[in-house]
Amino acid sequence: MTYGPGPLRADAVTRRALAGLVLGRIGVDGGSRAILPFLPVVAAGLDLTFRDLALLVALRSATGLAGPRLARAVRGRSRRSVLVGVCLLTCAGCLALIAPTTVLDTVHVGLDGRTLMVAAGFMATGLARPLFDIAAQSWIAGAVAPGRIGRATGIVELGWALSLAATVPAAGMLIGPFGWRVIGLLTAGYALVGAVAVARLVPRGQVRERIPAPVARPVRCRVPALVVAVALTVAAAESLLVVYGAWTVDDLGLSAVSVGLSALVIVAAELVGELVAATVADRWGLQRTVLAGLAVLAPVYLLLGSAGLPLAVVAVVLWFAAFELVLVALVAMGTAMPTRSRTRTVAAVAAAIGVGNLIGALLAPLVYDRGGMALSGPVAALFVGAAAAVLVGDSVLVRRRGLAHVEQPVAALEGVDR
Repeated sequence: MTYGPGPLRADAVTRRALAGLVLGRIGVDGGSRAILPFLPVVAAGLDLTFRDLALLVALRSATGLAGPRLARAVRGRSRRSVLVGVCLLTCAGCLALIAPTTVLDTVHVGLDGRTLMVAAGFMATGLARPLFDIAAQSWIAGAVAPGRIGRATGIVELGWALSLAATVPAAGMLIGPFGWRVIGLLTAGYALVGAVAVARLVPRGQVRERIPAPVARPVRCRVPALVVAVALTVAAAESLLVVYGAWTVDDLGLSAVSVGLSALVIVAAELVGELVAATVADRWGLQRTVLAGLAVLAPVYLLLGSAGLPLAVVAVVLWFAAFELVLVALVAMGTAMPTRSRTRTVAAVAAAIGVGNLIGALLAPLVYDRGGMALSGPVAALFVGAAAAVLVGDSVLVRRRGLAHVEQPVAALEGVDR
């Protein structure tokens, strides 16, 4: 569906839709992000060990493996309907984390009722995130002109940083007087607001932007290499995110309130990375942007384990800024590739994010228990180096064989599933 007789109307609808996607992203990402900095507190409240709760986080990440199959839920359906449903699923998952379990405890199913309910909540929020990414990026692929996909992806990715700003500082201050369950109530509320925003701002049909865009640089890698690079990059970050709360308490001596307030520094760093990606990624080239960000991440990860508090703050800022720059560019690469089915390519990238989250969540407690952040940092740096090697190696093969993917105008993709 094309809106209006000219570029101005199409662009106005696209901007409204992007605003709706940002608000929906805040709700969905808040459901998965808010709990990580407070894992030790939540584990104590649930009477679970830190490792047990980390395994539940890994279970949540495992749902991302369903990414390619989730593409079928998006194809042929209204993107808005899928996005609204995902926000409501997040709301239900957040409430499940804190729901009373009296009824479940009376049923003899061989599992503790509370653990069962918490696992269901983790799985719901884990399923919601890749579904939202697939639907949102599929919408962008069909609505945004070539050469602007990196910008649009960076704008939507702002919701990732804003979700942390909206949830973690407030949760850090409210946990003391109200207990850890306030995290679930807070994130459920944001998810409900996101559902309303998507329903009001994202159009029912597909938008096609008519504004001329600069010619995009070719993407000099293939989908399999991109998927591997995404998984390695996300695994490195997730292996550190899972133990971030424990690291700040064990090594840096921060309290729950301080951890919550430190999220503001992380938010600022992520916003910088996302805004840089939205501003320059298309101009630099998406792949060059990824490699530049990876070159920053590797030494930063090595620095984390040996840093005192002042240097740790600098390292954390660089970590989150560079990671967001890399992730935005990687997702935009998958969206921009003119494959036969962009929805499937986006789903493959979402699945790679799920695989990376799963690997990182499983490795995190094992590595951290053996050597703390002094070992976790170098392991993450190794993963980042491997991701860069995969992209560079595949680019060499692509150049030799002349297989570069050049972004095509929308008119050249008629008949291709977007």
